[in-house]
Amino acid sequence: MKAQNAPLHSSRMEPCSKGMMHFQGGLGRVHKCMDHAFDCIRGRIMGTVKKDRRVSQSEHIMEQMPIRIRFLGEDSSPAFCDEAVSILYACIGTARIEDGRKTEILKEDDVFLISRMKPVRIEEIRGTLLLVRIDSVYFDQFEEGFSSLRFRSSAGEAADAALKHLLASILHSMESGRTEARMEIEQMLMSAAILLQREYASEDADSSFSQDAYIRGTAAYVHAHLTERIKLSGLAESIGLSEQYLSHLFTRLAGMSLSDYIVQERLNESLRTLRYGHQNISEIALSCGFPNVKSYYASFRRHFGMTPSAYRKEYQSGSASPIGIGRAEALRHLYVHLAEGSADQLPPLPPREYEADLNHAEGKLRRSWQRTLGFSNAYTAMGEEMRNQLRLIQKEMPFRYIRFHGIFSDDMKIIRRDEQGRIWYDFSRCDQLIDFFLSIGLKPYAELGYMPSELASRPDYTFAWRANVSMPADISAWKALVKAWLENVISRYGRREVRTWYFEIWNSFGFPFSTTLYSEEEKLSFLKETWRTVKAVDPHLRTGVIDTYLILADYNHYSMLQEDFRYFRKNHIHPDFLSFSLYTTIFREMDYQKIRENTQLKDNGVFSPQRVFTAANETVYAERDFTQRRLESLRAWLQENTDFDGELILNEWNLTPDSRDKLNDTAFKAPFFISNALQCRDQADAMIYWTFSDIFEEVDYREEGQPFHGGIGFLTNSGLKKPVWHALQFLSRLGDTVLMELEDAIVTRSADGSVQILLWNYCDFGSRERTADYGEKGDRYAVFDARQKHIILHLSSIFGRFEKTVYVMNRENGSVYDQWEKMGAPADTAGETGGYLAAASMCGYHASSAVCSGSFTEDRVLEPHEIALILLKPAP
Repeated sequence: MKAQNAPLHSSRMEPCSKGMMHFQGGLGRVHKCMDHAFDCIRGRIMGTVKKDRRVSQSEHIMEQMPIRIRFLGEDSSPAFCDEAVSILYACIGTARIEDGRKTEILKEDDVFLISRMKPVRIEEIRGTLLLVRIDSVYFDQFEEGFSSLRFRSSAGEAADAALKHLLASILHSMESGRTEARMEIEQMLMSAAILLQREYASEDADSSFSQDAYIRGTAAYVHAHLTERIKLSGLAESIGLSEQYLSHLFTRLAGMSLSDYIVQERLNESLRTLRYGHQNISEIALSCGFPNVKSYYASFRRHFGMTPSAYRKEYQSGSASPIGIGRAEALRHLYVHLAEGSADQLPPLPPREYEADLNHAEGKLRRSWQRTLGFSNAYTAMGEEMRNQLRLIQKEMPFRYIRFHGIFSDDMKIIRRDEQGRIWYDFSRCDQLIDFFLSIGLKPYAELGYMPSELASRPDYTFAWRANVSMPADISAWKALVKAWLENVISRYGRREVRTWYFEIWNSFGFPFSTTLYSEEEKLSFLKETWRTVKAVDPHLRTGVIDTYLILADYNHYSMLQEDFRYFRKNHIHPDFLSFSLYTTIFREMDYQKIRENTQLKDNGVFSPQRVFTAANETVYAERDFTQRRLESLRAWLQENTDFDGELILNEWNLTPDSRDKLNDTAFKAPFFISNALQCRDQADAMIYWTFSDIFEEVDYREEGQPFHGGIGFLTNSGLKKPVWHALQFLSRLGDTVLMELEDAIVTRSADGSVQILLWNYCDFGSRERTADYGEKGDRYAVFDARQKHIILHLSSIFGRFEKTVYVMNRENGSVYDQWEKMGAPADTAGETGGYLAAASMCGYHASSAVCSGSFTEDRVLEPHEIALILLKPAP
C-alpha cells in the first residue's frame, strides 16, 4: 500500500553531488542554476529511451510526478494538513478559507499558498477551485531544507501572476499526454520552486508548527495501517500522548477530526485503483480499510460528489482529462495565463539525443498509408481538374488503389426505366472512370453504393451531391444491379484483373445521425443478400464490409461487432476484409436527437454528417496516439473474440471529417500525418487518408470556391500542394529497412546503401476543446502548444563519402497557406498569384556532402510544426 504522506513522485532524480541548485537567483537565471538538474533529467531520459514509437498514456504522467491535481466543487469542504505544499487557484467563483487564526475570501483568479503541515479548511466553495499539491521533500535533493520553508499565502500581483503562468503551463503539459511532458513538468516545477523560495518564503513561522511532529507521526501511523481497523488507543500509544489529548490536538492543528482524516486518506488511496485497477468496488472498499461497500459509497459521494462507479466509468472511458473530470471550463480560465508569463520563466527543453546503427535493423517499413487513395464522389473524377491532381500524385508518389463513394449514385446515370417500367443499365460512365484509373496505375476499391433513386425505398439523401442512403424498395432489383455491374467489369477487364480489386459492401444506411434509422437486423440482411450476390458471380472477388463512424462514436462498438460476427457465423459470411472510419475528433456524448436537430441543411433538406462536428460544439480533439490505441484495441478484440483472419482497413482517417475546419490548411497537418501514419502502419493493412483533394462536394457551403477554406485534402481545389502533401512525399522517400524509430524520428536504409532520416515536431493542442469557429478569427495556430524541438541524432557504422540533401517544410518553407496569409489572403489565387503560391509551396532545400569515418551526427532544431528529411546517398 502506497503511503499518501510519502513523497508524491514515483521516480526521483539522482541526488546532486555538485552544482547544487541555489534558489537565491531570479527566474531570469533559472537556466544557469539548473545545469546539473538537467543533466540528471537528461541522463535518466537517455538511459531509459525505448526504441518504440508508442506514446505514453497521458494519465500516467501524474503517477511519475511529485505533483497531484484535484478540482474542488461546491459539494466539497476539504481540510488539509499533510506533507505537501498546496496551491489553490480559484478558477470560477469564490471560497472561504479558514486557517485556524483567520478567515480569508478567495476570489476568482486568486491564488493561495498552503505550507506543508499547515492546517487549513476550505468552506463555502461557490464555483470551482483547482488544488495543486507539490511534494516539497522532492526539492530537498537540490536545496537542503527546502521542505522546511514556510510560505505566505500570497506575495503580490507580480509574483502571483508568475505563479499562475507556471500552473497553467504545468497543467497544459500534463493534459497534452506528450512523451516529453514529464521532462517539461519537472523543469517547470524547478521554476516554481525558485519562485516560491524567492517571493513567498516567510520567516514568520506559525506557532503550531512546533507541534507538527505529532501531526506527521499521526499521518505516518494512519498510512501504515490504512487497510486495518485503526484504534485510537494504538495510535495514541505510538505517538506518546493520551487518546483524549491526541484527538483534541489533531483537530485543533489539522482543522478536521482524526476520523475524518482517516476516511479522507482511505478515499485518496482508492482513487488509483479505480483508475487503473480491475477489482470490483467491494474489493476496493475493503482493501482500503472501509468496513463495507455502503460506507465507502457514502463517503466517496460526500467527498467527491459522485459514486466510485461513476468516477471509474468516466475516467476509464477516456472522456476524463488526466487532471480531472469535466473541468474544461475551469481550465479555460487558467489557460488565459499561458500567454502572460515572460519567456525566461520556462527554460528551453534540453536536446533529445538518439542513436542508430547502420548495421542494426529493426525491421521492414510497411507503407500502409501509401496503398490506397480516397475521395468522395465518383462523378467528380470525371472532371479534368480532379484527374490532373490524380496524375500528379501518381507521378510523384504512386498509390496502388483508389476508394470512392457513389459508383451507383444518380450522377453516374447507370439506370433508367422505359415506358413499361423495365430497368435498363448504362455503365458507360463507370467504364470511363475505371479506364482512367487503370491508365494511371490505380485499381478500383469500389464501395457498392449509394442507392440509385430508381431503386430507393424513399428520398433520404446525404451530402450536397445527394447520395441516397435508403434501403432498396425491392432487394431483388438491387441484387440484379450488383450482378449486372460485376459481370460488366469482368467482361471488360478480365476475371484475373477484377479479382485484384476490392469490393466494399456499403452498410451505412442513414448514418447514426440521419432522419431514417434502420435496425441492425435490416442492415445485416441487406449485407447478407449483397454478399451472396457478389460471391455468386465469383467467389474469389475480395469482398468486405464497412462500419462507418463505428469507432468514431465509440459507443458499445464491440457489443455491436459481437452481434455482427454472430450473424456472420450463422449465415456463413466470411468477410475478406473489414473497413472502418476513424477520425481524431470525437464526441463528448452521442445525443443523436440533438445532433439530428442541428445537422439538417435548411436549403434543401439534405443531411450533412460534417455538420455534426460544428453544429453543437460537442466535439474535442483526441490525444496524439488516439488512432493507434483504437486500432490496437480493435485488432486485439478481433483476435480474442472472432476467427476473422482477413485484412483490417482504415477506409477513412484524418484529424476530422469536417472539410471546413481551418486547421486542415496549416503546417500542423504535416507532423500529424507522419506521426499517425508511422504509429498505425502495422495495425492497419491500409490507411486511406480522407481525402486526397479539397475538391469535395459533400458539404454545400459557399466557401467551396475560396482558397484555404479548411479542406481536408493534400491539394487545394486549384492543385496547390498543402503542408500535408509534403508529409506524404517525405514518407515516400524513406527506405525499406528501419534502423531506428521513436516518436519524433525515424531512420531507414535502402538497398543501395542510402540512409534516410525523417524528423518532425508535432505540437499538440493547448486545449482539446473544439468549437465551430476554430481558426475563423485571428491566428489559426493559436490553439497549439508551439515550441521548438532540438534533436541530436548519432548514426554509427557509417563509412564513406555521401551526398547530403536536406528538405525542410515549416511555416516559412513549403507551407502554402502561411505564404498566402503573408500575401494578404487574396480571394483569387489564379494567374500570377497562383504561380507565386505554387513556387512558395516548395520545401526548403540544401545540398552538401559528408565524409563519414564510422559516425555521422545530425544536430537540428525544429521549428513548431516542422518536418525535415535528410538524405545520405553514397557518392559516385
